[in-house]
Amino acid sequence: QSRKPDAAFKGVIEQAREKIARKAFELIGNEQRIFIDSGTTTALLAENLPMDSRNIVVTTNLKIAGQVTDRPYISVLIIGGSLRPQTLSCYGTQTEEQIRRYRVDVAFLGASAVGKDGYLYDGYEPEAGVKQNIIQSAMKTYVMVDSSKFDTYSLISYSHSKSVTGLITDSGICPEVKRRLEEMGANVIVAEE
Repeated sequence: QSRKPDAAFKGVIEQAREKIARKAFELIGNEQRIFIDSGTTTALLAENLPMDSRNIVVTTNLKIAGQVTDRPYISVLIIGGSLRPQTLSCYGTQTEEQIRRYRVDVAFLGASAVGKDGYLYDGYEPEAGVKQNIIQSAMKTYVMVDSSKFDTYSLISYSHSKSVTGLITDSGICPEVKRRLEEMGANVIVAEE
């Protein structure tokens, strides 16, 4: 009996992530340099880029790179460094140094949590450093985060929500949470149907 709510909850979260990915896709122009972070929601964005897309995809994640290599007009730039086997993402000072040399039009990041304080959190400290550097090198940065991650915390904060272009979330976000974040200066973008 206890597994059914878990499965139902996972289904709701998966639908929310798909809506967030669709909303993020609307923010991408053709022939742009796009950074796509590792994560389940960002992976949905990568796997749904159209076949005729002519973007340059920059990533530290081998899964993300693999998802877009079948698009004939997409160029892929993988930023290397130490590899984290659990996520197939690169991190470390070498990765951060490479990121600082590039300029991207738009970055799509994930977050483990968005605290009541408005800070964005990651569960792995070295990847938080990568995210901080991407925010500095991107002209626009959107954080893709489903509504279940608000008012929670993880290991380390990597930025404040008011310091990114927008937080893309689903309609399950509590109106009070949305209002509080907006009062802090955050741009909360709700992905509707």
